[in-house]
Amino acid sequence: MPGSIKETKAREEVMNVILADCINDSGLSAEAENVEADLHGSRALPDVVVSFQGLRCSIEGKWEDASRARQIVAEQAKARIKNGIAHLALAVTYPITLRSVPHIRKKQELSTARLHYRLFTEQSAGDWREGDLAAIQDDLRRAQHVLATDDIVTKAVEELQYGMSGLVNVLAGNPTACDRLADIVCVYEPEDKDDEDEE
Repeated sequence: MPGSIKETKAREEVMNVILADCINDSGLSAEAENVEADLHGSRALPDVVVSFQGLRCSIEGKWEDASRARQIVAEQAKARIKNGIAHLALAVTYPITLRSVPHIRKKQELSTARLHYRLFTEQSAGDWREGDLAAIQDDLRRAQHVLATDDIVTKAVEELQYGMSGLVNVLAGNPTACDRLADIVCVYEPEDKDDEDEE
């Protein structure tokens, strides 16, 4: 019986729930081990999903000594973005030192533990880093800012292109308007070289 209790404490699912609790304590909203629907309507089970400043962040966690732990969580994180589960995704490995920590202290220890993690966005795949939950949240804030800025720029370019397209359509059928606009913005056709030579 004691052996089965110890086994339960070491399960990754338990660590995922504790991680979600730590994130909730920091003021963000996180849920662990919930079934989500992806872009294709298929069922997915991200380890933790965090609502972060209007974006969804998926976290995939594994014990660091599991076979191919980093590779597996990185692939899972990338898939969460590709399948529309999240805008950001974190691959995280849990330090094995947490295995021997009594269950009642796991949350406290995890909140300050040094984790290996890698942050993925729709535009980039970061490098593996090491840091505590505060460092991870700082990286999430930076990524959110970049995504928000990129989104603003993209929307501005789209609006500009839409407006220019309408302007081009109007001007194409109105040579007089083209001439007036050229006068306003001081754009003139270069004088023909032959005309200059004749003077």
